[in-house]
Amino acid sequence: FVDYTAEWCVNCKANEKAVLETDTVRAALEETRVLPVKADWTNEDELIGGELKKLGRSGIPAYAIYLPDGSFDLLPEVITEAMVVERLRAAAARFPVEQYLSLEQACLAQK
Repeated sequence: FVDYTAEWCVNCKANEKAVLETDTVRAALEETRVLPVKADWTNEDELIGGELKKLGRSGIPAYAIYLPDGSFDLLPEVITEAMVVERLRAAAARFPVEQYLSLEQACLAQK
């Protein structure tokens, strides 16, 4: 889960406080084993700008759940706790972490 944000983004800060930094969303991230990452665009870094373009966005806030198959789930600019939890769980259901842990264990067993 990547939170594209910036210090000067008022909407980003509001979403962080009201949604992303809540116990509910933190618990969902832990439950689904999704790693939260902040992409700080405060200085309008070109790399982050390029990623935003790949998402079809020209600005922030932007929120994306990157999936193991290379696709992503782009959330809207205005988010709610329920929406984020639902999207995290949907991603986890499509790509169960146990599937990847089993693959890792199989690779380790072959060594």
